[in-house]
Amino acid sequence: MKIKLLYITLFLSIVLAACQNDNFSDSAYDDMQYLSLPEGIGINDLSSSDLETVALALSRVGISENSDGLYKIKARSGREVNISENLYRIIVEMTENSNRMITEYASRTRTSLLSDGEGSYSGPTDCMAHAISHATGSTYGNVNSWITTQYGNDGVPYDKFQEAASHFGNGSSVDFRSMPPGQIYNCIIVIEGGTHAVNAQWVTGDGYVIYKDYQNGLMKYVNINEIMASYQYR
Repeated sequence: MKIKLLYITLFLSIVLAACQNDNFSDSAYDDMQYLSLPEGIGINDLSSSDLETVALALSRVGISENSDGLYKIKARSGREVNISENLYRIIVEMTENSNRMITEYASRTRTSLLSDGEGSYSGPTDCMAHAISHATGSTYGNVNSWITTQYGNDGVPYDKFQEAASHFGNGSSVDFRSMPPGQIYNCIIVIEGGTHAVNAQWVTGDGYVIYKDYQNGLMKYVNINEIMASYQYR
């Protein structure tokens, strides 16, 4: 009976150890600063200091990518990584926004920035107009009017990205791999295989850029290896 009880105890110990290995250890983050956001804050209400907090939290929750290029979060709660549950919820929402766009764009065939390519896309084609407008302060109407006059109604061709961006101000491309963590201003990035333009907001320092997609008003993030082109206004 004692031997049987010993085997049961050993078995339960192994199972519990395995379960603990599947999760983050609370103690690994106990000595780190507790990260939180103001209670009730929404994903589109983030200030510069809030973005810094989100960037720090992103490095804790264990972001990875599956075989389909979709992002996964290893942490299953804010408590596991010593951040507030509201902050954890913001990161989950940002991840869902990012994955939704990856899935949507993967089903499209296009040859230019939000162009309809072979006729498979009938959605909005003004991401560059939104991105340039928010990066430069130019009105959306003026930017969109110039773009449609130059390139038509199907969006800016990928090989014309620099041309279109530079028309509204001097600037240059950005090397995100050598950039220190922090906020980035007036910078447009092209993602999703060269088919979508958005505005970079924060470089996390561990391989990701947080950005605002002004065409649909959502905050998201992207692996820097997925950034096809960039232009930062001086």
